[in-house]
This record gives sequence, C-alpha cells and structure tokens, in this order.
Amino acid sequence: MWNFAAKCFLDCDIPGAFQPGEVSRKIALGEPGFAEQVKEIRFLYCRQELLEQITPPMAGCISVEGWQDWLDYDLTFLPSAARFELGGGNYVGMAGLLAAVELLMEMDVAQTQRWTLHLTDRLIADLQRRGYRIISNLDPERRSAIVSFAVPGDPQEAHKRLQEAGVVISLRASYLRVSPHGYNTEEEIDRVGEVLGDASA
Repeated sequence: MWNFAAKCFLDCDIPGAFQPGEVSRKIALGEPGFAEQVKEIRFLYCRQELLEQITPPMAGCISVEGWQDWLDYDLTFLPSAARFELGGGNYVGMAGLLAAVELLMEMDVAQTQRWTLHLTDRLIADLQRRGYRIISNLDPERRSAIVSFAVPGDPQEAHKRLQEAGVVISLRASYLRVSPHGYNTEEEIDRVGEVLGDASA
C-alpha cells in the first residue's frame, strides 16, 4: 500500500501489523475536510482475517446484515469492510480523489518516494549544518518524507517569517514541519534554511 502521508510504501501483509488508514486531503491532493462540514474521504485497509476481531464502535444504516429491512433491528455486522460504513458515501469527493490518485500514479509513486526522500535528505543536511535539531526519526528504516525540527526562540515567529517569504510549511506544537511532495524542487527546499538563517544567528 502506498502511504500518501509518509510518501512511502507500506507492507500490509506483515502478521500482526497495524492496519494503516489514509485520508484524501494533503498529500493525496484530495479535497480538505473541516470540523463543521466534513468533506474529505478517509479509508482503512484491513486484512480479511482481522475483520472479525474488530468490532465497530457503532452501527451505520448500511453496515449490518439485512439493512434493507428497516424494521429488522438485528445488528449483525457485514462480513466485509462495509461493516465500518456509517452512512452514504461522499461521491463528489470520491470523483475528485480518483482524479488526484490518477495524477499521482502518472507521476510514478516509486520515483516520488525517491525524490521526496532526496529532498528531505537535502533539507536535513542543510538544517544540521545550520545548527538546528532534527526531531524526526533519522533511522533509514523509519524515515518518511516529513521533517520536523526545533528552532531556538519563538517557533511561531519563525513560522511567520517563512510564511511571509512564501515558504509554506506547518507549525506543529513547538516544532516546524516540512513535508515536500513530488512537485517540489531543490531550490524550494533550500529556501527553508535561507530564510531562517543559522540557528545561532
């Protein structure tokens, strides 16, 4: 399974492995969701042999056996992943997500993974050279295309400086987070360090 958030492949068949979930926004280039009006699409991969071990926390109108009979209140969950469905699908969002995934597949996901890891390697090297502390796990087996790092002083001020310079990254708690995609360039990645300068400055 291609994990859009981490921009890497996940082996979904490892015994006992956590079953990964995914969301359509952000890296998958799908429509974002909002607290008041959820539009994004979330999906979950679950191996067939684990389905019976997972009891949904609530029943949906189409997640149980015989759901077409509205007067039958037997809540026997469906034997498929449809047991997790709570209502009708977001079909407009699905159409948009399909177009986004088709675009990403045209880009070659393996090449996207290599490129985004190259960009994060470049960013990590530059930030470390400038004296910043990398928060992300740097173990090659646990790497992703997301780099979180600490800045001295006020992280909100540092984030604001980057925004004003046209560098779009995220502020997460007291850390700055950079998550490049396949369309980002080396020059754009270099702008993070150029705008922030050295940590000791």
